[in-house]
Amino acid sequence: MHLPRVSATPKRYLTVAQVHELAEIVDGIGAGKQNGAANGYGTLVRVLAFCGLRWGELSGLRVGDIDFLRGRLEIQHTVVESGGVQVESTPKDYEARSVPVARSILNELAVLVAGRGVQERVFRGARSGSRIRGKGLPPRMLQRLTSASPG
Repeated sequence: MHLPRVSATPKRYLTVAQVHELAEIVDGIGAGKQNGAANGYGTLVRVLAFCGLRWGELSGLRVGDIDFLRGRLEIQHTVVESGGVQVESTPKDYEARSVPVARSILNELAVLVAGRGVQERVFRGARSGSRIRGKGLPPRMLQRLTSASPG
C-alpha cells in the first residue's frame, strides 16, 4: 500500500535584521541579575543564528572552547535534557567540531567571559548560574518577528 506523502510545513527563517532585532529584545528583558544584556542573551541569539550551533552545544559551551586567535568555537560538549534533568554528553554523532565565528561576535564573547575560568560556561541561567535551558524564550517573541517574514 502506498500512502500519500505528508507535506512538511515550510521552514521560516529570520532575516539578519530580524536576528539583530530579536537580540535587542532579549537583551532588554528582565532587570538586575536577570537582565538579558547582563547575561549575554543577545549574544546568545547571535551565536545561535550566525554560527549554527544546536541548543545543547550552546548550553555545553565553555570559556575554554572559544579560540579567540583562530576565530572559532570548539564544540566539544553538549547538554541533553531528559525528564527535566540536564546531562552533559558528547556532540551529535560523537564528533567534536570547529565552528567559525564573526569578529563582532567574538568581541561580544570576550566581554561576556572576561574574568571567567576556562571550565566555566559561556552562557548561564540567570537565576541559577548553571547550564542554560532552552525553554525560557517566549514563542510570542519569535512569532512577532516571523509573522512578517516572507518564509
